[in-house]
Amino acid sequence: DKLRFGPLWDFDLSMGTSQGIVPPDPEQWWVNQPNKPWTNQIAADPTFRTRLNQRWDAIKPAVDQLPQQLIDLGATLEEAVANDAARWDYTVEPDDTAAFLADWLTTRTAWFDAEIDALAAP
Repeated sequence: DKLRFGPLWDFDLSMGTSQGIVPPDPEQWWVNQPNKPWTNQIAADPTFRTRLNQRWDAIKPAVDQLPQQLIDLGATLEEAVANDAARWDYTVEPDDTAAFLADWLTTRTAWFDAEIDALAAP
């Protein structure tokens, strides 16, 4: 209970959207970087690795359902997205679509599977 991650925010610059910057790569760790050595230390801990693997196994079924849910929701929001773009005078880019997000999340999930399994291996 000494270290907690959260609260989560700033999702406007997540999940592949570029928003005028380089979009995040779905196949890399974002917090496990040289300028963040404490995350490297945590990732090296065997107990953390085991618990990370257990947690991923617990939430993965729900994560696997998200891409289709995004596609379904995106279809119901198409008119609202077009109206919003017209109102605020912007162009909906390819990475602003439910299909893009669903594909990005599928790629990210597959990458997580491989990475977390590798972390859990002795």
